[in-house]
Amino acid sequence: MEAPHDRKARNRTGSRLAPFGTTIFSTITAKANASGAINLGQGFPDSDPPRELIELVSDMHHAGRNQYSPMPGLPSLRSAVSKDRERRGFTSWDPDSEITITSGATEALAATFLGLLEIGDEVILFDPAYDAYPAGISMSGAVPVRLSTEDDDFQITRSALESALTSRTKMVVLNTPWNPTGRVVSESEIELIADLCRRHDLICISDEVYERLVFEGRHRSIADLPGMRERSVVVSSLGKRYSCTGWKIGWACASEPMTEAIRAAHQFLVFSVPEPLQHAAHHALTRLDEAWEQDLHETYRHRRTLLFDGLRSAGLRPRVTEGSYFILAETGKDDVDDVAFCERMISDARVAAIPASIFTHQGSGCRSHVRFAFCKAERDLTEAIARITRMRSGT
Repeated sequence: MEAPHDRKARNRTGSRLAPFGTTIFSTITAKANASGAINLGQGFPDSDPPRELIELVSDMHHAGRNQYSPMPGLPSLRSAVSKDRERRGFTSWDPDSEITITSGATEALAATFLGLLEIGDEVILFDPAYDAYPAGISMSGAVPVRLSTEDDDFQITRSALESALTSRTKMVVLNTPWNPTGRVVSESEIELIADLCRRHDLICISDEVYERLVFEGRHRSIADLPGMRERSVVVSSLGKRYSCTGWKIGWACASEPMTEAIRAAHQFLVFSVPEPLQHAAHHALTRLDEAWEQDLHETYRHRRTLLFDGLRSAGLRPRVTEGSYFILAETGKDDVDDVAFCERMISDARVAAIPASIFTHQGSGCRSHVRFAFCKAERDLTEAIARITRMRSGT
């Protein structure tokens, strides 16, 4: 006889993913939508990509480009990625054997973790770290080793790095510009990580999705350093650069042996990404007027200043964003619980942001920090500042 139906739903989530729950970005966005809040949480722009890209996608659909594309990505797009990086002065990659087009940078990360890591391997992360890193590492059966940088003003230090090394260390994940801190990691810090990788035969994943959104300093890729090309996986994407995050077009650049491993996972994750979107990505990288991208950069620069000044006038302590489209702000000594602060902003001010503790190990760090996105319409940023100011002043 069958057992009676258990009316209380059991948690069926596997042990590798159960600790992560639902991503904070989905949770905050749902709360923002339910309350009518201005959403400065999830990092998607309020503007569309260039009209000619949208029209090209439509044209490709009508032209019958609706079937599987080649598993590694369209050859034309892989070539465009290679030439774009080379044109901007970075290490070149062979389009046929060293570049893979993926379903966004997140899939590139997942394929890299799954393709290169063994069960029990250790991967060093710098907290606060993007939440897809520990989840992807755990899915592969490897172990995230999380280094807090909060006490060092979000700087990467040799002593912290070397203290995390064990015989099981296989990989380091570097994110620059760094979400959520807004830092462009310095040349000396990148040299430090490279030295560690060379001496201990480690792989470095370099997540560079915000590489075109640098406002202070200069973006550097660790793969350009001596001895690092063969041990680096450079991940980037189209979405942040051209305001099309929902298209999910990313890529992974790596040596041929590592690309083979990445593709071994990629083929069973998504196999390929939509061909019409790849044609649009190719057009963006090869034919789009660069003035569009320059205008977007200047728009973000202005909105960065607007939000920074507004948060500071509201009594928060924002950090200067060097790169990305986020501002990390301290809430002050009277608001030491970032989750409660964000909940209060949604309920009292109808403004949504991301509590920074979710980017740390078990939510233990950055408890007085909140991440705000400035890739939003100027009117929304202005209204959000006014609402936060009223909430903080009690009026």
